[in-house]
Amino acid sequence: MAANPVEKWADALPAELVGDRAAWIESFKAQKETFTADSLPTREAVMSVLRTFEAVGQIPNATKMDPDGLVDTRFVKKALERK
Repeated sequence: MAANPVEKWADALPAELVGDRAAWIESFKAQKETFTADSLPTREAVMSVLRTFEAVGQIPNATKMDPDGLVDTRFVKKALERK
């Protein structure tokens, strides 16, 4: 995802998902740096999501969870082997 322009994502996604195209593009441009070049989430990124869930009360004690056990990256690694 990091290797492609955000506009290309907007073109590939269904219009009902994108909604206001300009707003969607602006929003994703602001967060594009959170995507890694190989699509594998970093431990720090997972912890950031857990902190957010905890802060908004969605998952109490989320930061006490083990981020390494929450994300299964086997499908991404398999896809990367096919390149």
